[in-house]
Amino acid sequence: MSKPALQDHKAKKALRDLVALNYVLQHPTGGGMTYALDERGLEVCRKLREELKRL
Repeated sequence: MSKPALQDHKAKKALRDLVALNYVLQHPTGGGMTYALDERGLEVCRKLREELKRL
């Protein structure tokens, strides 16, 4: 079975939002697009990880 299109749509929208907020960088490659966390996104991930450790 293939995955539901709804989940795929939500993932694509979330990625677009992260790129728009400058948490994720995107650049074209030979086979498509490549995505990477930028410094701001990495810092947010670190803060979230620390908050999760406190729970």
